[in-house]
Amino acid sequence: MKCSIHHNHYHHRRLYWVRWGRRCSNELSVLLPPRSIIPLALQRHRTCFSLYSGHSLHLQAFGFNEMLGNSDAEATGGDSDSSSGARRNEDDTASPFLLPAAPLHSSLENLIVECSAAIAQEKWRRSFQLIRHLGQRTSGPEGDSTDRVITHFVDSLTARVITKVGETEAVRQLGQEWRSSSRMTDAELYGAYLSLNQVTPFIRFTHLTANQAILEAFQGWSSVHIVDINVMQGVQWPPLMQALAARTEGSPRIRISAIGPSLSLLEQTGSLLTTFASSLGLPMFEFCPLHAQENDILHILSPSSLGLREDETLAINMSIPHPKFSLANQDAFIRIFRSLRPSIITVADREVNHNTECSVIEAFRHYRAFFGSLEATLPPSSQERSNVEGVWLRGEIMHLFAGCSGHEEDGCQILGGAPCLKWRELLSRNGFRPLSHSPFAISQARLLLRLHYPSQGYELKDDDDALLLGWQGTPLFGVSSWNA
Repeated sequence: MKCSIHHNHYHHRRLYWVRWGRRCSNELSVLLPPRSIIPLALQRHRTCFSLYSGHSLHLQAFGFNEMLGNSDAEATGGDSDSSSGARRNEDDTASPFLLPAAPLHSSLENLIVECSAAIAQEKWRRSFQLIRHLGQRTSGPEGDSTDRVITHFVDSLTARVITKVGETEAVRQLGQEWRSSSRMTDAELYGAYLSLNQVTPFIRFTHLTANQAILEAFQGWSSVHIVDINVMQGVQWPPLMQALAARTEGSPRIRISAIGPSLSLLEQTGSLLTTFASSLGLPMFEFCPLHAQENDILHILSPSSLGLREDETLAINMSIPHPKFSLANQDAFIRIFRSLRPSIITVADREVNHNTECSVIEAFRHYRAFFGSLEATLPPSSQERSNVEGVWLRGEIMHLFAGCSGHEEDGCQILGGAPCLKWRELLSRNGFRPLSHSPFAISQARLLLRLHYPSQGYELKDDDDALLLGWQGTPLFGVSSWNA
């Protein structure tokens, strides 16, 4: 394992955000940065920093102080006599484009649930009918927030059907070409993530709240170690590094073990964080990049791989994973976490379960609220909104139905692989203890919303073991802290 180590014995500290901090000095922690000026900087520096050849990674170059901010044989064209397992639909003689009268006035979310149930039961004719009808009931990507959510759900359901019956048959049944979307590049995903961080309070809220909990857990320690399960561009850590550098008892030795699927991005993130540590005058800073795809993370999270030391305290941070980086084997992760004996585990959860009785409805309402918050915050012409919705959130929705196993006859379960609990439910079930959020952490979150996101739709709630941020009554993100 190769770590970049920075030694700095100079006393010069370049504190970012100081000018803004003076405006509300009695209320403000250095953990709370100002809203970034990324959109303006993008116009000047769009091509400054390339992650891959030919791809500009928009925001990397400006420094962290600016970044924060099957089986229906009739439908599939097969021979019913040659498929012993084929089930004929009750409406095989009907037109594939004609829906029974009952669903015509059903709500859109009920139609989504019915369509997912038809797919789970491999009723392909019914699936095509509902997909076509849903498309006719919405205005597509140019419509309001609900229309846009429905469009992505329909595309996700259609993609699932295509994996079972083939694109040719799907085109024949739907009577139109399939709008297949090109594979998202890593650069597009990372750019969308930074747009999400810039234009909504959700990511900044999770970073701020988790950082405050970690800062409090590190009090009194002279050597601290953070394991970041999915570091992305590392935008979470500069405010915490600044707060640790400003401690009255002196700054500690800081080590960050950062896990991510892109080695080049890990190296660039490490370089930027090391430069930032130098500007703060931190006595010693180590950045250890741990390159891992999804299936490799468990092997990396071992005491020997992480190089744990007796004289340091450990924090494990799990931020929002991006659509190509899921953590499927949750029980194995819990066992690993316990073996590492961390002082604190901070978790940022999406407030939607994938194994509840009506998780399709829950997921639909979750994304409808998310898209609604974007619509209320940004104009239709916003490139940032388009980037968040069309890349990041679309990627999540397309993943919902990607691994349908058909094990739920009512179709109410998300048609993914293994059931996926919220992390805090899993931690609680396995004997980890929740840590209460301090009054200061809650006041910081409220200040973030008041200063930068004054819309009345955002709602903050202290829910015992988690601090929740949502939109108009629908919780969307939750942050919790745990120890063993």
